[in-house]
Amino acid sequence: MNDPRPDAGLVHDLADRWHGAVAGTVGPARVALLDFPGHRNVGDSLIWLGERRLLARAGTRVAYTCEHHSLREGALRRRSGTAPVLLHGGGNFGDVWPQYPRFREGVTAAYSSMARQNLAAGVRTFSRGRVVVTDRLHGHVLCLLLGIPHVVLDNSYGKIRDFREAWTSGSELTRTATTADEAVDLARELLGSPLVTAP
Repeated sequence: MNDPRPDAGLVHDLADRWHGAVAGTVGPARVALLDFPGHRNVGDSLIWLGERRLLARAGTRVAYTCEHHSLREGALRRRSGTAPVLLHGGGNFGDVWPQYPRFREGVTAAYSSMARQNLAAGVRTFSRGRVVVTDRLHGHVLCLLLGIPHVVLDNSYGKIRDFREAWTSGSELTRTATTADEAVDLARELLGSPLVTAP
């Protein structure tokens, strides 16, 4: 890095950490990003641009955006399906401008039932296995929550590796593989371990 600005190293380090958080949470999927700041607050516009840049850097496509007063649920569902719904952060958190918390509460209420249904379906799917092999972060998290031994295969941008290093490296239930063949071998080992209960 040849950036002569003061604190350039700090700024780049923070950008890398935010990128890692976004890539590890959302990854190269599509999302909806709601609450575009269509007002004159320049700070909120800068935050929006930063959000868009972070998502683009992570390979995440924004499929739908709207302002707090222009949400069209049908268009949101058509364009983004079951993709994550993100809410713009900024100076409108709090109760100074009540229309923004009302908007966020409405979005949360509208989509929490869909999230519960998706979670229930995932739990049913993962509960069937005595050992699971997954390359999905949510699969890893569900297996941890359900107490299921599992093998994780990382993806091309290190999403699961980064999450494991930060949060779940001490898991006794988890093994990490770098190839599909290694994942199968580790799953077979787990099947013979005391971590796995009999069917």
